[in-house]
Amino acid sequence: MAVRIPSISFYLAATEHSVPETIVCLLGCSLIALLIRWALLPKPLPGIPYNKEALNRVSGDVPELKASSGVRAFMRAQFLKHNSPIVQVFMSPISKPWVLIGDFREAHDIATSRSNEFDKSKLTSDSFKGIVPQSFVSYKADHPVYKHSKDLLRDLMTPSFFRNVSAPETYRNILFLVELWEVKLQLGGDRAFGAARDFYKAILDVFMGVTFDRLSTDTLITRQIENLRHQLGRGGFPSSTNQQEPVMFEDLPLPSDLEAVVYLVESINVGFQSPVPRISHWLYLHKPHSLQMTRLKRALIRKKVQEGIARLGRVGEKEPTLISALDAMLLREKASAEKVGIEPDFYGEAIHDELFTFIAGGHDNSASLCTWWVKFMTRYQSTQAQLRQSLRSAHSTAVSERRLPTVYEILDTRVHFLDAVIDETIRCSHIVPVTAREALVDTQILGRSIPKGTHVYLLSNGPSFLLPALDVDERLRTETARATKKRYGVWDPLTIAEFMPERWLKFDGDELVYNPLAGPQMAFGDGPRGCFGRKMVYLEMRIVMTLLTWSFEFLELGEDLNTFETTESSTENPQDCNIKLRKINY
Repeated sequence: MAVRIPSISFYLAATEHSVPETIVCLLGCSLIALLIRWALLPKPLPGIPYNKEALNRVSGDVPELKASSGVRAFMRAQFLKHNSPIVQVFMSPISKPWVLIGDFREAHDIATSRSNEFDKSKLTSDSFKGIVPQSFVSYKADHPVYKHSKDLLRDLMTPSFFRNVSAPETYRNILFLVELWEVKLQLGGDRAFGAARDFYKAILDVFMGVTFDRLSTDTLITRQIENLRHQLGRGGFPSSTNQQEPVMFEDLPLPSDLEAVVYLVESINVGFQSPVPRISHWLYLHKPHSLQMTRLKRALIRKKVQEGIARLGRVGEKEPTLISALDAMLLREKASAEKVGIEPDFYGEAIHDELFTFIAGGHDNSASLCTWWVKFMTRYQSTQAQLRQSLRSAHSTAVSERRLPTVYEILDTRVHFLDAVIDETIRCSHIVPVTAREALVDTQILGRSIPKGTHVYLLSNGPSFLLPALDVDERLRTETARATKKRYGVWDPLTIAEFMPERWLKFDGDELVYNPLAGPQMAFGDGPRGCFGRKMVYLEMRIVMTLLTWSFEFLELGEDLNTFETTESSTENPQDCNIKLRKINY
């Protein structure tokens, strides 16, 4: 059968009709693509400085962020780049820009006086919901879960709990740290060694003890001591014979249940580093290893809750003596349930999540502050000497009896220079320099319109905190912000970046006294949504600094062993934390 071949006229006729249709289709697709790209491109808020080049990228400011040393450093740089205390950055397509505030009085005003306009950012809440969905940190203040969960923690920041539980447990575990360092001195002689891991374990011991098992003698630090004593008895010496290098002591691995706790605490940072924190965290927590860690963590907390219930059952109707945060939560849950006539939910998600939040929130902040403090003491030798002298003058009885101050002497004795060192360490370490808020209504900041739903970031590592303040027209401030002008001091722009604890002191007659309002400070946020555990951090640091400064002299190190470069995780940490000690005889 013959095959019929179409003629040339057939092709010409077909082309005549299809070419216009193809062109129209291509033009239509191009128009749709352009419209989609336009919809994805950043849309700046009027009157707020921004990076012009970001407007031409769907990714906005993300490329510049990735080229920086971290999110917090990138944010801080924007204020200097635009010479403005308010800037905007574009972090995610089809979303409002983030507004950054680099001015203490404005940030303080938003956090303390404008809670009807600003609350916890949804991005922050979503970052926590993946790991602690029933914790108060995962909700805005008007959510019913927030009030019940916050009530469970109410007793943990009271003076009686500090005095009877938190302070003695902190003191006991820091004494173990002193003992550990004495053994390391015996093994390593006058060589430097890393202290970050020791602080990490000691503060984890503190929080596990305060949360669950006060008075336990089987801690991470005591195990480390026992292991090194065995090495000392065998006449062994740590690795590396290079006298200029830090001694590398063997670091025992964490028990599996504590490894799970630490792993899941660190996983919170997955949410904070993602524009879609809840989804990113969910995916991370459903990896096989994460699921295993979650099972171990849940088993640990359930076991501790069982022990706590048994402990409370043994005291019967008598007023129980609180020995842990768990006890306080169980009693609070029991009282709340009795009030409304229902059975207490001791094994519920609320208690589980608040216990984990208490450990996660407190441990990282305190451990990070300790590492920064010893770095400052190592570099600023005169400050260290002044701190030691102030402590010895305040605790004259301990000096005369050639002993350490007791925990209650530390709690009951005001040492103004110690308080100044604590606040200056917090200021200069800027461990958590960003407080996130979200606009609940259409409002204004410094005269610029802020639409409802805009994420606002209050930075405490930039202008007016660690960099000279930028000019602000007072007429643009709210009435409450203007009213704070005389309440707080300002830092001297010539010395604002330096570590100077004396900036927190003022004369009261002939005496230099600590002044908490000497200048800007917002390391733990501020107002009703500020850091819940702030008071405990100050208590811990008072005990840590007293015991370690009394027991050891932190000798000066070269720049190569005491750099001030940082790494970002849930907190901002130093890249190294080496110390060289000399034991002080009481």
